[in-house]
Amino acid sequence: PEVISQVVHDALRQAATLRARSVALVALATGYGRLSMSEFGASLLPLAEKEYSPIERVVVCVRKLEHVEELLRSCTMAERE
Repeated sequence: PEVISQVVHDALRQAATLRARSVALVALATGYGRLSMSEFGASLLPLAEKEYSPIERVVVCVRKLEHVEELLRSCTMAERE
């Protein structure tokens, strides 16, 4: 998951330098890769504390509603820890 955090961080930093206000991401490494949606979600949490101005919105695109629910659960569980 650390490599995912770094890749997404680099992408968001690059998008910010291009003055993007909205960014869409796919759930990296969760298709052919072996990363679960929960692990992917956990890899994004440290990035939530960083500033990527002027980005206002980041959307994670997933294929199924159950993936959205799993991502939300992983974020909720991490906040409780």
